[in-house]
Amino acid sequence: MNHGEHRSAPRDGSPAHAPRRARRRLARALCGFGVVCTLTRAALAVTVRVGTGAELTRALAGAEPGHEITIENGVYSGSFTLARSGSDSLPIVIRPRNPGGVTFRNVHLTLAGRYGQVEGLVFENDLSASFSLNFAVKISGNRNRVTRCVFRNAPNRARAVWIAGRASHNRVDFCEITDWNGAGVILVKVESGMTGNRIDHNYIHDNPKVSNVEALHVGEREASLYDLGTVIEYNLVERVATDEENEVISVKSSGNTIRANTFKDCSDYVVNIRHGVSNVVMNNTLVNMRLQSYGDAHRLIGNRLTKGHIILPSGTITEEDVPTGSGGFPAARNQLVAGNILENGNIYVGKPADRPIPASGNTLAGNQGGAFVDGGRQTGTVLLPAYGGEAGVPVRVTPSMVGPDGADPGGESPTPPGGLTVE
Repeated sequence: MNHGEHRSAPRDGSPAHAPRRARRRLARALCGFGVVCTLTRAALAVTVRVGTGAELTRALAGAEPGHEITIENGVYSGSFTLARSGSDSLPIVIRPRNPGGVTFRNVHLTLAGRYGQVEGLVFENDLSASFSLNFAVKISGNRNRVTRCVFRNAPNRARAVWIAGRASHNRVDFCEITDWNGAGVILVKVESGMTGNRIDHNYIHDNPKVSNVEALHVGEREASLYDLGTVIEYNLVERVATDEENEVISVKSSGNTIRANTFKDCSDYVVNIRHGVSNVVMNNTLVNMRLQSYGDAHRLIGNRLTKGHIILPSGTITEEDVPTGSGGFPAARNQLVAGNILENGNIYVGKPADRPIPASGNTLAGNQGGAFVDGGRQTGTVLLPAYGGEAGVPVRVTPSMVGPDGADPGGESPTPPGGLTVE
């Protein structure tokens, strides 16, 4: 936060709207505890400097809107929780005093309030705890942000950023996840009501192969019909190898948008819509990767695949059976595959042939390059030579656009070239 900048004050009884004498008393009291204070006519801006885990715990417990908790250089361990809330104009910020100077090693940091922001920290994790309890950052509150952080050197299975419960309208952006033996950004143990989380401009790369975890994961079988509205955009995922099902990204929920990302050189691994209804996959670039889509009414539009196939599989169950069943593969039904460009790849519908439920009612329109291949278990596939909608242009994300040093376009990310907008 720029303490010289005039910012509007919250109207919630915070110090900025207290009488002047009370504000001065508060400032003197805070400064007596090592807090650096700057008063403006609009707000009381407070920087809290901490140098130990105990001081960080106290600062988090007493945080108020506009507090900037600045951590002295060093290595910190332990479990920390920010349960307090900032505001839209005055978030509670946690950052290092010097960029790159603070490493959180084996730390569990939970954001349980609203408008908390974690910025510029380095997370390392070599804990051997069970995967369900092993995370670097967990978000269970709303409108929080994890930005320009680095997650690295995790030899044991761990989640880098875990968004859980009904946590909504959070953002994970411009982070780097590398040499991380576990999940990247993952939304699991979700509840009905979660919505509007955004994962953008992250660089996930050079991660080892780990069983049953993915670089990006949205939802789970029990939540497959929850309309989560997650937006995953402008990320670069490369040289990542995870999961026995060969999934780099796994979507097991509904109403999500995966757009303008680049997935490359992940050894024939797959971008997988595993469950759900009405997900959109648009304007992505996949190199040496496959795009596979189970479930109902998804739209796969304007993607470019180099040395990779699009697959609409047959199934062992239907999507309606997923939330209450014991697992299985919902057949691809009523999906639109349009305006995609395939170089050395095809579009397979109804593969494999030995599953009981056919892929059905799918439309392929105006795709370039790849041939339609009947996988042996499909019915009612419609083939159209042209697509009447706007397919946009695939986006090629480069390292300079993502991670802690990536250039921020500001505000909401632009619509991919071509103007395709998903309502």
